[in-house]
Amino acid sequence: MPDSPNRSSTENTAQLPEHIAHYRILQRLGKGGMGEVFLGEDTKQHNRKVALKVLPPELTRDESRLRRFQQEARAILTLNHPNILTIFEIGQTDTAHYIATEFIEGDTLRQCLWRGRIKIDEAIGIAIQVAMALEAAHAAGIVHRDIKPENIMLRNDRFVRDRLIKVLDFGLAKLVEREGPASDPEAVTMTISNTSPGAILGTTGYMSPEQTQGEAVDTRSDIFSLGVVLYEMVAGRAPFTGPTDSHVRVSVIDHDPLPLSHHSPDVPRQLERIASKALAKDRSKRYQTITDLKIDLEQLREELTVSGSHLGGDTQSDEGARQTRVTDRGLIATALRSRVGETQIESAPTVLPADRLGNIRRYQTAALIIFPGVLLVLAAATIYFKYSPPPINSVAILPFLNDSNEPNAEYLSDG
Repeated sequence: MPDSPNRSSTENTAQLPEHIAHYRILQRLGKGGMGEVFLGEDTKQHNRKVALKVLPPELTRDESRLRRFQQEARAILTLNHPNILTIFEIGQTDTAHYIATEFIEGDTLRQCLWRGRIKIDEAIGIAIQVAMALEAAHAAGIVHRDIKPENIMLRNDRFVRDRLIKVLDFGLAKLVEREGPASDPEAVTMTISNTSPGAILGTTGYMSPEQTQGEAVDTRSDIFSLGVVLYEMVAGRAPFTGPTDSHVRVSVIDHDPLPLSHHSPDVPRQLERIASKALAKDRSKRYQTITDLKIDLEQLREELTVSGSHLGGDTQSDEGARQTRVTDRGLIATALRSRVGETQIESAPTVLPADRLGNIRRYQTAALIIFPGVLLVLAAATIYFKYSPPPINSVAILPFLNDSNEPNAEYLSDG
């Protein structure tokens, strides 16, 4: 977990160890209930930068918990997904246990939320990438149990629609238990922003109702947590709040959050339905798989992209603004005409695109040429039929001259 913005640089550099195992420590990145996180260089891998999480001694004193953690962490080492933070090594020294992961230059989702509400298109994109990471983990039988803005990292990508998302702390997840007790003694709650020592399985306000009550959890608990994160990104505030942890827990268990449209009127109804289904108290009424949630988010984003609406969140697109201005002018002109009755109002001439003007002018020129020609043809046809001589309806038979001197043909010359 990153330090808060007002933490001094002196504290970050105080009492830094020079080395942990074969990692050279450069600076402290953060500190929380699960230990400290350092930026280090791997001296065995060409000084590759790593994020080194050092576990607190109290977590490692219980041999059974440590063995379980190591078994689950080794299972997560088998995950290979672009949206999951890569674990390079799980090791220990004489004084510490540590996890070495890839170092991501970027911001946590919590830091992004500090700066203000996230646009709808970006929020959907982030949720889709988190769902893809959870999809890979769930396929391997791993439940994260601590999905929250602090555990979602956005890489510093530029000139792209979606910054690459990395889901953190999979090394603290658990394997899905096929059989076991009905309650989980490790399901301890904590405040919304800080993780208390030993409370590794969730954060108050982001845990599902069953996880909040210490019941056994499955993959649907992660779906609820992602629903909380999606709601917070769009609404600009968490769905479950209260003055104390107890109030927040009661809200998670018993109270439904306000509709997203209450916080942001331009939220698509389909997005509101998706968030509501992900946040269902009864896990049987939730999305049953993270894939179902991901598909609905992808379809919604595609529909919004095609329609060109809601992509900018609270900001209106230039085209939408132009259409609004045109509509306003039309309404004003209509109102003026109704006020003056028969008086004609001169409005600004309609400006057509250049290609349409060119086509219209070509049609006008062709019409001016063709129309007189058609008139000439019609006039000539009329004159021809009116003044032409009448047809011959009789035949004149004239006498023939008998040049053959044949007496028998002489009668033909008689006419």
